[in-house]
Amino acid sequence: MLERVYEGLISYSSLMLNTTGWRLGLAGLLLLAMPLQAVGATYSYVDWTSTDILKGTAKGTITLPDLSTVTVTFEAINADGSAGNLFSAQVTDANAVNYWTPQQPYISAEVQNHPPSPDILQLSGGVAQRYKVTLSEAIRDPIMAIVSLGQRGVATTYNFDSPFTIVSQGAGYWGGGDTSLTRLPDNILQGSEGHGTIRFVGTFATFSWTVPTPETWHGFTFGIRTTERLDPSSDGGADASVVRDAGPDANVVRDAAADAFGSGSGVGSDAGLRRSEDVGCSCNVSRAAKHDRLGIFLLLGTVGSFWAHRRRRLRRVL
Repeated sequence: MLERVYEGLISYSSLMLNTTGWRLGLAGLLLLAMPLQAVGATYSYVDWTSTDILKGTAKGTITLPDLSTVTVTFEAINADGSAGNLFSAQVTDANAVNYWTPQQPYISAEVQNHPPSPDILQLSGGVAQRYKVTLSEAIRDPIMAIVSLGQRGVATTYNFDSPFTIVSQGAGYWGGGDTSLTRLPDNILQGSEGHGTIRFVGTFATFSWTVPTPETWHGFTFGIRTTERLDPSSDGGADASVVRDAGPDANVVRDAAADAFGSGSGVGSDAGLRRSEDVGCSCNVSRAAKHDRLGIFLLLGTVGSFWAHRRRRLRRVL
């Protein structure tokens, strides 16, 4: 009778310990296999401080976390080189309408914060002007937040002189949705009530674009994560930086690899363009999260081995 009790205890203990170890091991595998959630970088946006609507100019500053500043100037230029104009602008008015709401179109796994103030520059397309932005120092992968590019049934384009990717988009202040912005060949962004954020690929001191389609109005602002001075690009290999001439205003430093990006549309087609250096700190956070999960997996495996060892010891005792 006593032997049967011992055998029952051994069988029950083995079942429980084996089940516990199996569950711990499975939990570790599931944890390791879970998709990693990248954390976006924090961007600093332009504080537009002055504008001249009739002369098509605006000026602002970006203050970085180390309190250094980058000056940003905007110019609208007619085809004959004379001063163009802006449709309108909101600067230095905290009580103005905030067209950057809702926030969702401007937040993503790459950019964790939206434009913080109502500051915005507004354009009217189809007026044969070129729009030029000049930065006081070289900037890595600047972003451009956009409100209401185009309308439903009236697709409007921003024809840039520089490569870019669509980082995020969605329903914004005037509507639109997750597919309202499309990246076309030749560095063209097309919008049909598009709200979202794009990121220029490379390092820039200036860039420009045109808006050939008559449509009123669409607005924008800019943000940066860091500068070339604070976070120099890695050199050498296929990602070595080169200076390219994209016209008389192209004081632009770009990655050589950026020339091969080609066309695509939407956020999905841009995924291939996101090198670890483009994503910024997101890749480092992802790697850290993966290492943490691996550590937990190894810990669970160790606990499972401990239970198996205890089971063998119990069998011997009983």
